[in-house]
Amino acid sequence: MGNALKVVDPGEIPVAPARPRGRPAEELARACVALQTLGIRDREMYSLLFRKTLEENPDFFGVWSVWEPDALDGQDAKFRNAPGHDQSGRFVPFWNRSGGEVRLDPVTGYEYPGPGNWYWVSTSQKQLCVMDPYMYPVAGKRLLLTSQIAPVVMDGQCLGITGVDISVEWFVEHTMKSKAGASLPETNLYEELMERGLVFLNKRGEVRYWTQKTRELLARYLPEPERLLPREVLKAVNASTGAGPVQIHFRHCYSELSVTIIPLRSEALVVAAETSYSPCDRACTLTAREREVHHWLSQGKSNEQIAQILGISVHTVKNHLDHIFEKLGVDNRVAAAMACIDRPAAA
Repeated sequence: MGNALKVVDPGEIPVAPARPRGRPAEELARACVALQTLGIRDREMYSLLFRKTLEENPDFFGVWSVWEPDALDGQDAKFRNAPGHDQSGRFVPFWNRSGGEVRLDPVTGYEYPGPGNWYWVSTSQKQLCVMDPYMYPVAGKRLLLTSQIAPVVMDGQCLGITGVDISVEWFVEHTMKSKAGASLPETNLYEELMERGLVFLNKRGEVRYWTQKTRELLARYLPEPERLLPREVLKAVNASTGAGPVQIHFRHCYSELSVTIIPLRSEALVVAAETSYSPCDRACTLTAREREVHHWLSQGKSNEQIAQILGISVHTVKNHLDHIFEKLGVDNRVAAAMACIDRPAAA
């Protein structure tokens, strides 16, 4: 279908909207599927799609894609070590702003487990994922990036992934300059794209910048945050100095707040991500004995009655209940008794 490409006007290539809100990685994935549906297999066309998207969105540091072996056009062998490819010939273009200019490099690290699990998670689960800030090598330097990644799925088969990167250092510098002295903003680009909250702290742990959305998120889990964050967070800030990112967790009902503290040059960056759980999800973490205690609790039995039924002490029942409350994310017997516990075993 290479000839079909000649009649396509490059100006008509689908591009993620400038300064988008929502899920630009998914927009890129849909654009790739649209090109595949039209029978367009020319790799330069896809590469141009990613380049134009980067150029149209100055807030992005990088726009990229990784395709499964021979999934794009079945001709990986012809493209070994070509621009935007590696020695395997797979199509892995990474358009980025390294050095202040738009340049093309190959994506690296996708073939390894562990740090490269972003690729495996995206392709195996076939759903959008967001990566908390991580170090990535670009043009001989290690940059702190955060990414939104979406699978390219066609007819139920995952052909690869597309991604959008934001440089954390650039975002910090840009935000602190543009927001100096300004009123508390409602939200920002990072929060909308990455579904995370951001807080910038100075060396004393005082809040230099956050949005109204992030403040409200933290307030659901922590004492009302003002200029200083709670003691648990400040301890983590101090612990992170020179030791890399530190993560702590806070639970509330059926949700959890993961707070990651990343040390910067003269500040600290706090990234807050909320995860919701169903009672059934939490119930899967109970031990066999805790499930027994929960069963009799749900039947309205007292601690003394549960102890007698199970042949254990009342003190042991209380310990089990403490663990059950914590794992289910509740703080009383009624809420624990109402939590879903009966879940079908995996086949």
